Amino acid sequence: MQLLAVEVASQIPIKDPRSIAILDQLLRFLSVKFLLKSSLRLEGPTTTQWVRTYGLTDVTQHMVTNRDNDPKETSVAPLVIFGVENVLFERMSMLKDAILDPKNLPFFTSERADLFDVSSKNPILNKSFNEVMAFWSRIVICKVLATYKGFEKVKEVLDVGGGMGIILHNIIRAYPHIRGINFDLPHVIAEASFIKEWNI
Repeated sequence: MQLLAVEVASQIPIKDPRSIAILDQLLRFLSVKFLLKSSLRLEGPTTTQWVRTYGLTDVTQHMVTNRDNDPKETSVAPLVIFGVENVLFERMSMLKDAILDPKNLPFFTSERADLFDVSSKNPILNKSFNEVMAFWSRIVICKVLATYKGFEKVKEVLDVGGGMGIILHNIIRAYPHIRGINFDLPHVIAEASFIKEWNI
C-alpha cells in the first residue's frame, strides 16, 4: 500500500498544514535512500495532475511489523532506536581508549558503571534496552522451539536474566504444562508487568 504525504500526515498530530510539504520532502528523501518506495500516480480519474505516493520497502517493513511468534516479521525498530540513544553516542568518543586499554570500556570509563547500572538509572535507556533484548529473544526462541523438543518432559523453567519474559512466554505457549519463573533485576521486571497475564 502506498500513501500520499497528506494521508500519512492524517495519521500523526500535525497542527500546521505547511508541515505536510516538509513531511513530503522527508518522505522523498527517504525514498531516494531506498528506505521507502515512491511512485507517481494521477491525482484522480478526471485530472492530469500527478502526485507522489510512498510505501514501505522490504527493509522498512520490518521496522513496523511485530508479530512476536514469527521471527521473520519481528520488528527491528527497537534495535534501531537503541543504536541511536544519546547515552550510547556520548560514549563513542571513548572507544579509542577502550582499544588502547581494554580496562577502559566506555561505560566503566564514564560513570564507573556498566550498561545495566546506567540503564537502571535511566528509564528511557532501560526501556529501549529491554525492547532490544525482547527483539533478540523472539528470534532465538522461535528458532529453538522449531527444532528442540526437550521441553516436553520439563515441569518448570527458570529463566535467569529473563528480561521481559519473552522466552518464557513462548515456551509456555508451546508447552502449557510448564510453570515459568522469570528472574531479573528489579528495574527490568518493572518493565515486564504484563507477564502476570502469561502466568509467569
